Amino acid sequence: MAYQLSKIQVNPIIKGQGSGNIIMDELTMWNQEADLQDAHIARWIVIFLRPRLKELLKSFLFEFKDEETRSLVVRKIAKFIESQKSTRAYYAYSIVCNESNNLVDDIKKIE
Repeated sequence: MAYQLSKIQVNPIIKGQGSGNIIMDELTMWNQEADLQDAHIARWIVIFLRPRLKELLKSFLFEFKDEETRSLVVRKIAKFIESQKSTRAYYAYSIVCNESNNLVDDIKKIE
């Protein structure tokens, strides 16, 4: 039944024994692609991921922004993200930590 409701963009609500109502999906009646259809991902990033990455990367705040530091940052982030991936929080990710998001001119200006 829940799958049939999901197919027509209706959130199944299950009355749980001792746990109250559980909304089993996050769909709307809008069945076309929209900017807000993945709002739950942005919310997860802001509420869960960003604070944890901030804490994880504090030790790199005043380090040189060279290839060695970038490599350490990528490994540290990848280790954390892989641990979350194993809980099925998401299935794919990409880490960008290079000159494209840390320009040489910015480094020279100490920004």
